[in-house]
Amino acid sequence: VYTYVATAPGDVRVCPYTTVEKSGVFKYGNDYCTDETIIDITSSVSLSLTKQVNATEIQQGESLTYTITYTNNGDLALGNVWIWDEVDPAIGSIASTSGTPVELGEQRVAWYIGEIDQAGGAHSTGTFTFTIDVDGGGADIPDQTPAINNAFYGIDPGAVPDKAALTSTVTTTVLAPTITVTKTDGLEDVSAGGELAYTLRVTNSGSVPATNVVVSDLLPDEVTVISVEPVTTTQDGQTLSWELASLPNGESQTFTITVAVDSGASGSLVNAAEVASGTEDPDPIFNSDSLTTPVNTLADLSIAKSGDPAAVLAGETLTYTLVVDNAGP
Repeated sequence: VYTYVATAPGDVRVCPYTTVEKSGVFKYGNDYCTDETIIDITSSVSLSLTKQVNATEIQQGESLTYTITYTNNGDLALGNVWIWDEVDPAIGSIASTSGTPVELGEQRVAWYIGEIDQAGGAHSTGTFTFTIDVDGGGADIPDQTPAINNAFYGIDPGAVPDKAALTSTVTTTVLAPTITVTKTDGLEDVSAGGELAYTLRVTNSGSVPATNVVVSDLLPDEVTVISVEPVTTTQDGQTLSWELASLPNGESQTFTITVAVDSGASGSLVNAAEVASGTEDPDPIFNSDSLTTPVNTLADLSIAKSGDPAAVLAGETLTYTLVVDNAGP
């Protein structure tokens, strides 16, 4: 007696044959797999597997709930049935599930159903749900990343099948802010003792607003603040900071800092700006910018004049001496 287990939908035929062993060599019958010996397995195996997700768009730090539904539409019961799901670690991790999974980890959950009744039976259909935390595996998820998730159905009497007979897929798009900061001063160089106006531009080019935005600017030691627009939230030495409750997607905020350059400044002025947000931003490399401005040093000139002799009579020679000195750099 042979029992056949359907592992996947499809037409199946069995070709029986007889073999005889002689001296370790198997001899097969000449008439196997003919039209007279092939047996058609007649039955209707039809199982549907569908998957749904509670959101088509999501932000990092939120949760997604998946619902998997299976239904046997065939005229035979199905045995040794598994339903399982695998979560991309770059998207999230499993937080909770329904039912009693045989296997449960951060990235995979598997339920062993055993037997599913034929169509119309009391246990011909069922549903599982599970929730994942969209945590990015500890990394920021880039804006517009597709979170692709697959549910699988398979047959195996002992373990999660190596190969799925059916797959159902859903996709959710991860939305995130993308914050950039640029800095300019409009000058190729600046003279010591002159003025300089730094302009910071912070832009959110992502799909969602950035919240709790903090913009910081570290001024070089050789400058003194004249004015700031808009007014800073805090100033600690040469560090200026602004706090924004939100920076909407598609919008920018500009900050202007006018400074006086010390008369003794030399070399180059290096100014660094950065921006951070309480909303996950996948591109931290673009969250800072620096600007280097060469300084033209000033000369400290003096001139002295003397005459020799100190007194002279008409008709005599008088010699003037001019001495020019540069005490500057």
